[in-house]
Amino acid sequence: MRGRPAPAWPALALAVAAGCATAPASPDVVARFRGGVVTRAELEATLARMRPPGAAESAQQGPARRERALAAVAVHEALVARALAAGREREPEVAAALAAARARELRDALRRHLAAQVEIPEAEIESYLAAHQDDLVQPVRVRLRNLYRAVAADASEAERAAARQEMEGLRLALVAGADFAELARRESDSETRSRSGLIGNVTAGDLPAAVEAIVFALAPGELSPVVEHASGFTIFRCDRILEARTMPLDEGRERVRRWLEREAIERRWSELGANDLERAVARAVELGLAEDPTVRQRLDQGREDLLAAAQLERLVAARLEPVAEADVQALVEAEPQRFVHPPQADLSLILIAADHDNRLGRLALARRVLTDLRAGALSFADAARAHSAHPSAASGGRLGWVSTGALAALGRSVAGAVAGLEPGEISEPVQEQEGFLVLELHGRRPERPMSADEAAARARDLLLAGRRRQLRRQVHDQLVDELEITPLAP
Repeated sequence: MRGRPAPAWPALALAVAAGCATAPASPDVVARFRGGVVTRAELEATLARMRPPGAAESAQQGPARRERALAAVAVHEALVARALAAGREREPEVAAALAAARARELRDALRRHLAAQVEIPEAEIESYLAAHQDDLVQPVRVRLRNLYRAVAADASEAERAAARQEMEGLRLALVAGADFAELARRESDSETRSRSGLIGNVTAGDLPAAVEAIVFALAPGELSPVVEHASGFTIFRCDRILEARTMPLDEGRERVRRWLEREAIERRWSELGANDLERAVARAVELGLAEDPTVRQRLDQGREDLLAAAQLERLVAARLEPVAEADVQALVEAEPQRFVHPPQADLSLILIAADHDNRLGRLALARRVLTDLRAGALSFADAARAHSAHPSAASGGRLGWVSTGALAALGRSVAGAVAGLEPGEISEPVQEQEGFLVLELHGRRPERPMSADEAAARARDLLLAGRRRQLRRQVHDQLVDELEITPLAP
């Protein structure tokens, strides 16, 4: 499909061609490639993921997008076939990832199942509206899109820096005119990629305080800087700003219905103990959800996606060469501003776990604990061991040094609460989805340069990450050439 030189990796060609047979003709087949076919359903599903919702497609965009979609399907299928032939499913790392993905999908299926069973009586909706007229007043909302790059919780500083560099490059592309929706679909690690990066309308309080300050200052069409948080990096775009208004009564009823449905689902979820992943999976299996056709399709697609990714990484690893120390030193010297430790806070916390049926009681407990702490009647460590539902309870609530960008992992309001503390101070209870947090700040570290060894390790990781990205593109293009994708007449 492209006019590139003859393939330089014959082994890859053999891998693709192995076991290939000519597929039979079918009216549902829209393209052939060495080893398989692309069906109309596969093409349309891929095009739908690539096209922004409701967007019109120009005569120039259509053929190019169709070509990219055909290539995406063919390469994906070729990678899956090669992974199966190589027995990737039996490799411990891949097997663990497949098991984890299956568990998450079954947990999500259980939540959808519970949601389908919830029905809120009209009388309950009317009663709620009568007691909460203020809820009909809708505050200012910002319609947002995001492009997200995930970073593992145990990632090194160098790996986080490499991810930031990649996101800064994507932002430059957006500033230069790249299509946000298409970049989000292709590059984002967020589930919003299937919606071209669309988060939807957010109001004050929906996002961490530090992020909220950024996005609510954006004008329509404006991009945020690259925003760091515990799980990665995000670029936001403001699509539009919706002014405050009072909702019509019918709209208010529907809003209340959805809120009461969510509350009912959460209560049922807690009753089942489904916050424990193993229990959620066991319950989903008991209900036969694993055999539901839609769930089965999702499970199969997730399995194929993981196998394709695993095979791609094997191909990349086979071609990845060590980084020369001269290149490492050159990067450190050329861009010293990239080799610094971010500001950090030394923290301990107590989590008073949420109880949807007794919110005020849990808040009262958090306040009693806080009173005892401030009066000196109880040490923070003892209070954490006695009352905290956070994994840190066993170590007296001690988290240790946490980068300020990673505080969002603790909750949307935590960064703001920590910013207002002096070393030695304890926060007021901070409400989050998991419950009420009480935080103690032990100290702060400002941004500081890395040691020579730390800077060299980060530079090495940055260079390797860049080479991996380049090799992924090369492997993709190589496969496209080897597969000899041939579109068929409509």
